[in-house]
Amino acid sequence: MEPGMVRQPGLLGAGLRRPSSAHAAGRGGLVAMGRPGPPPRKAAVVGSAGVRVVNCRDARQQPAAVVVSARAWGDLQRSAQEVIQESEVERARRVAAAAAEREQQQRRRQARWPLRSHSAPPARTNVLLTDVQMQQRLQQRDEVRQLQRQVLALKCTAIREAQMREKNNNRQTERDQEARLEEAVEQHRRKAAQEDQRRMEVAKKTRQVAARSLQLQIEARSLQKKQETQEKQNEAMLAQRRDERLRDEQEQDLRRRELSRRRQLLDIRRQVDDVRVRQRLESARDASEESKAIRVAEEKRVAAERASQEAAELRRLRDEQQHQLVRSVEQQQQHRAMKQQLQQQRELELVEREWRARLLKEAQARQEREAAVVREREQQVLLRRQMRRRDKEREKMEGETYSKLCVMPGADLRATSEQKRQLAMDLQAQAFAAQASKAAAAAASAADLRQQQLQEKVEDDALRALQAETIAHLR
Repeated sequence: MEPGMVRQPGLLGAGLRRPSSAHAAGRGGLVAMGRPGPPPRKAAVVGSAGVRVVNCRDARQQPAAVVVSARAWGDLQRSAQEVIQESEVERARRVAAAAAEREQQQRRRQARWPLRSHSAPPARTNVLLTDVQMQQRLQQRDEVRQLQRQVLALKCTAIREAQMREKNNNRQTERDQEARLEEAVEQHRRKAAQEDQRRMEVAKKTRQVAARSLQLQIEARSLQKKQETQEKQNEAMLAQRRDERLRDEQEQDLRRRELSRRRQLLDIRRQVDDVRVRQRLESARDASEESKAIRVAEEKRVAAERASQEAAELRRLRDEQQHQLVRSVEQQQQHRAMKQQLQQQRELELVEREWRARLLKEAQARQEREAAVVREREQQVLLRRQMRRRDKEREKMEGETYSKLCVMPGADLRATSEQKRQLAMDLQAQAFAAQASKAAAAAASAADLRQQQLQEKVEDDALRALQAETIAHLR
């Protein structure tokens, strides 16, 4: 421990009595005065001479050491000395006033009950002291010094407690500020997290709505395609049924006509046969009955065979017609399928030709634009060369003019200088105009080039979009 440090335990807690010394002489004086103090306690005092162990009034609490500077230590000593001196002087005054009061009371008692002897009371020289003498004596007393030490220790302890309270208050304030800052940061973090969550939810809902809308569009497009395909299939089936029904009607009509024709032929043949039979019967009426019966039976047999042959022929014709109808239906279906395939192939070829024609047209237009840019650049190069040639010719003419002017007599020197200045100004103006025209031409060409590039980009994007749409439509 450094000098100026005081370890003074037991000066906090319950209120103390009036300051008093703790050593034996002081306690003896207190006992003689009728004011005994508490039992002494040990305390360690660090000073410039070393560490001293002294007695103190109370040592119930053991506070830590207090570190103060030398200047603060001196201030504490001076203030404690002043306080102790003032308190001791006041007490001496009270003691002197009490002694004077007791002396007056004694005098009043003596005046009321005079003594039998006329001898004067003994003088009390030790009671009535001057303030200066009392102060000097008090300064020399160990009790006063001990009280000064105790007051100084109390002040040190009070200062330490104030510093500790201030430190604790500062720590508490810092903790409160940190807590408030953490709370504000946490609130800001929660608010930011809530805002992020809200934005994420909004974005998620937006994506869900967009996905749902896209899904609905896809479903609507798919449903529309299915409906269109179903309608086309229904139309094809209706057309096929109409064709089949028409073919069936035509076949039935042909069958009816063929059957009616064959019936007519059979009827005609029967009639002819009947006529022949009747003629034969009439011509052979004179023949014998047996020969007639044989001929009739033979004719009937021949007629039956002819009828069976005709029936077989009719069945064969009907089967051939049915096979022909089936083959014609299959051929028509194949022809229709081939026709549809050819139509789709033609559409694809048409779209591809249009796309290739558009690409070719775009390539030709791009080549034309590039050729125009190249021609423009060549024209600019030629114009620049012409301007340089003109500048050289102008400089040559200026040199010749200047040489001629230098050869002229001195009478026209002022006029020639004016002409030279005017000529220089004209040349400078022409140069500025040429530079401005060059800059304008370069800016115009750059703007045209940017416009062409932008137009090409837009056309390429439109072409790609058209190509994608066409492919999607064909799919």
